[in-house]
Amino acid sequence: MKVLVSSANPRAGKTALIYALSKLTTFSYEKRGAVRGAERLISGNGITIVEGRKTYKTGLAKSESDIDEGADKVVVIARYTDSVFDEIAMAARVFGDSFAATIVNCVKKLDKVKEVVYDLPFEVVGVVPYSFRLGAMSIEAIAKRLNGVILSKADVLIDDVLIGAMSPKCALPWLEKKKDAALVTGGDRVDLQKLALDIGVKCLILTGGMEPPKIFVKRAQEGGVAIILSEYDTLTSLEKIQKGVDEPLTSEKAEIAAELFKKYVDFKKLMKLLDLR
Repeated sequence: MKVLVSSANPRAGKTALIYALSKLTTFSYEKRGAVRGAERLISGNGITIVEGRKTYKTGLAKSESDIDEGADKVVVIARYTDSVFDEIAMAARVFGDSFAATIVNCVKKLDKVKEVVYDLPFEVVGVVPYSFRLGAMSIEAIAKRLNGVILSKADVLIDDVLIGAMSPKCALPWLEKKKDAALVTGGDRVDLQKLALDIGVKCLILTGGMEPPKIFVKRAQEGGVAIILSEYDTLTSLEKIQKGVDEPLTSEKAEIAAELFKKYVDFKKLMKLLDLR
């Protein structure tokens, strides 16, 4: 039997879910998408779990999407957004009778989401809370995504991105509330750069390839603030980060994820829906 773990949107947590499943049962494992062919990692008992592509629609134009996989059962995992349930509903229609269940991951307001899941036309077997240690982005990963240059390196993690296109007075309350965010702003917005450094924002992403004053770089290095220089414009830089930053699932992160999933996913119900023992 072939079980497909697909995702409604990027960075949903497919690998983490499969790792958690591996602690409960045995199966053969295949990965689609960036890896050509199959990676057989775990000898199983006639069950193959396939980790899908970036999203269930990726590769649709060439008939190479998760939809074309021909799986017996499909689990869709989705990172929480305001439109997540509409996206899952669409996936459920596309996969039809093979659609088994869904898990909503990276939820910051558990109670709000749990109130909704009982009235949905598909099985939700888990609502997993957001974990800063799993969801936050490293400076190196952001810089790689932007093909950028790190002007000031700092050992910090970022879990949100703000766009700096307003006056310092208007930006002040936002920056004070979200110090774990990166501020994306033009390299010529010296006023916002100074404000961010004064407040102690963890990361500045300066766009347009315009370097900041050297005194700002020195202040950032002394204060443990990261500065990344992006050649892209502000909007493009923001969009690239929001589309997803590739962070490897280290063994430490995998263990954290597995514990979260074991706590918040009804694996007994999921394995019954998948006919797994």
